[in-house]
Formats: sequence, structure tokens, C-alpha cells
Amino acid sequence: MERLLQEYITASFDKLLVIGAPPKGTIEVIFTSHDQANEFSKWQNSTMLMVIKSGDGARLWTGEYTYKGGMELSSFSVNAPAEAAKLVSKRMAAKFESDYLRSGTPSGARHSLPK
Repeated sequence: MERLLQEYITASFDKLLVIGAPPKGTIEVIFTSHDQANEFSKWQNSTMLMVIKSGDGARLWTGEYTYKGGMELSSFSVNAPAEAAKLVSKRMAAKFESDYLRSGTPSGARHSLPK
């Protein structure tokens, strides 16, 4: 699951950041997901915490997203932790773009993490 989560993060953030190019910053992720069900359906409840740091370890952005599958129509297609990770990774990228990049950086530009 860890490798899959890494690939989802890379795919979701690749349009926003140059990942793996010098100077190298880091994207640290904690993800947890569990099943919940009632007599009618089953869904995932998931939380992702992400910290993006510069090459020297300075914290650039922190985001958290809590997905409550039972409260969304997406719960019909998100029935496993991997599916929740993919969905939440995309939503975290959108949150990062809104919070960090649009606060003075031209949208649509890809940026290297500052050293």
C-alpha cells in the first residue's frame, strides 16, 4: 500500500511540483483508512496528513483531508483503502494548489521545491 500511495501522490502532484528534481524537498504522508458498514452498504473513512518540506527541511505546507465515505456519493465506487488513497491524493493536490500556489504564484506553473 505504501508504494501505491507514493505513486498516487506523485501522479496527483506532478502537475504542480517538479518531483525528484534538484533541489529535493520531501513530501511526507500519513494515511489511514478503515471500513464502515451498515445493512445497506459499505464505505471507507480515511484521513491523510501531508507535509511538504524544502530541501533544508523547512515546512512549506501542511494539509489534512478527512474523507467520510458514508457522506458522499463517491462511496459507491470507493470501497477499499487503495481507492480512498487515490481519491484523497487528488483532493490534497487541489487543496495544495488552492492554499499554496494560488497565494501569489501563477496557476498552472510547475515549481521545484525551494532548497
